[in-house]
Amino acid sequence: AQAAGINTDVALPVHQGGFVFRGQLRYQRLANDPTAPGRETTVWAAPLVVVYGVTSRTTVIGALPYIFESSRSNPAGAPVEDQRSGLADLRLLLRQTVFVRDGVLHTSRLGLLGGIEIPSGSEGFSSNTTQYLLGGVYTLQHGRHELDVDNVWKLNGEADGVDAGDEYQADAAYQLRVAPWNWPESGAPAQVLGVLE
Repeated sequence: AQAAGINTDVALPVHQGGFVFRGQLRYQRLANDPTAPGRETTVWAAPLVVVYGVTSRTTVIGALPYIFESSRSNPAGAPVEDQRSGLADLRLLLRQTVFVRDGVLHTSRLGLLGGIEIPSGSEGFSSNTTQYLLGGVYTLQHGRHELDVDNVWKLNGEADGVDAGDEYQADAAYQLRVAPWNWPESGAPAQVLGVLE
């Protein structure tokens, strides 16, 4: 399995019938919240991703994040702590490769993305509305270098009388294979990659 950026998708293939499992652990901290002076919030998120190769050009991607949130405030001099955890909404994506040009230690690929985010998350972690995703991803890999670029438009629905508006996300990641520096004549060894995203 090829590596990928932290946020950026890749257009590299997963062989037919093949699986890729990917986990991350993300940490966020919010302090000096102007809407609630003295409040600090810490969030640990663990998005779990499963990728399945339907064919050499069609890939299904499922993502389900688990979130732990802790907040501390001090209203009127009385410290208050609150903790909650649960699953966020399930995201299902289909990536269809529409352009491929392969060479020796070189590939160029373009894929289209389409998907849905289903309001299946725990109370407080769900958008409570179905959301649709459309976009594309491009990967250029040459020797030790790889460039990945994705663009995704997210059409958010209305929930509880609130229209969150649509979202547009653009990501780019550059990867450099640090080890092995020179590719062996045969086989595919373990790799160490540096990523700038």
